[in-house]
Amino acid sequence: MQINPGNDHRLKQLREAMRYSTKMLTPFQQRYVEIWQHYASVQHNEDNFERMLPVNMVRMAMDVWSRGLAAKSPQIMVNAQRAGLRPRAHELKLATNHLLDEIRFGKTLKTVVRSALAMFGVLKVGQTSAPFGESISIYHDEGQAFADNVLFGDW
Repeated sequence: MQINPGNDHRLKQLREAMRYSTKMLTPFQQRYVEIWQHYASVQHNEDNFERMLPVNMVRMAMDVWSRGLAAKSPQIMVNAQRAGLRPRAHELKLATNHLLDEIRFGKTLKTVVRSALAMFGVLKVGQTSAPFGESISIYHDEGQAFADNVLFGDW
């Protein structure tokens, strides 16, 4: 739906919808910050939690699960039934694995998995179409594939 900037009534409705959305997301944003504060705390009583834990269980759980879900950079496997297509399949495999390394897909995936374990994890993937296209404040070359973590505050 397009918003006509000259229509004050529609702009007022849009602003009201934005305020309502912000109000409804506030508890989740606060909880997200609390989880990351607890994850990052070294001394377990310095982050104002009521009880001291001998071990940071949030950090331990997130580290264990993230290693299980995204242990290393993913690699693809391409097989061809016909012998004549096997060299092309091998080239596709090498090119795609090179692209995944070039865009640091494995590192981004680990970040997204950790964010998802905390509360919210979204991976934005695509291909830029304009020169110096923008994807979450990181500039990519024209036509370059990208994979970026979407931050909770930007969603």
